[in-house]
Amino acid sequence: MIFLNYLKRSLFIYGLCGIMLAIFLFTFILSTKIYTIEEGALSSLRNSLTTMRVLKKENDMLKKRIEEVRSLLPSNYDDRRYDYQLLKTIDDIKKGFPGFILTVEDFSTGDFIMSIPFRINGELQSYTSFVKGLNQIENRIIPSVRINTIRIDVTEDKLTNVHIGGEVRIPVIDKGGDI
Repeated sequence: MIFLNYLKRSLFIYGLCGIMLAIFLFTFILSTKIYTIEEGALSSLRNSLTTMRVLKKENDMLKKRIEEVRSLLPSNYDDRRYDYQLLKTIDDIKKGFPGFILTVEDFSTGDFIMSIPFRINGELQSYTSFVKGLNQIENRIIPSVRINTIRIDVTEDKLTNVHIGGEVRIPVIDKGGDI
């Protein structure tokens, strides 16, 4: 009987120790899994923060480059209509080639560029004035002038005819401010 009493008490203590061991193991396994999940979350957060810093740096660099491009534009670039600026450039081209006939075609717009094609025809009186006129055309920044063709013909009468074909182009900025 004494043995039975001892066995009852021991069994209770062994059962209590087994339950405590099971709780300890469950808690240990659970905390290990939570730790690995937290490590993965922290690693993902670190990667996201690094990516965010890189994107912010690139965004700042792009903003700086856009401002550099905008600094090259004339100060009143957004104030005037694009067609007005193109026609003003056509007038400047005409002044560079006095006595020549200048013809223009319709405006065309595409991929953030507005342009107007032109042709200049005339008799070459002075080679120096012709070169000065070409220099004036080529030194324009905005609107820019693209010369596609230059043809010089000498007739039987020893007259020199010049034919120039090209287009005046301007970048079109949408109202959101993007180029």
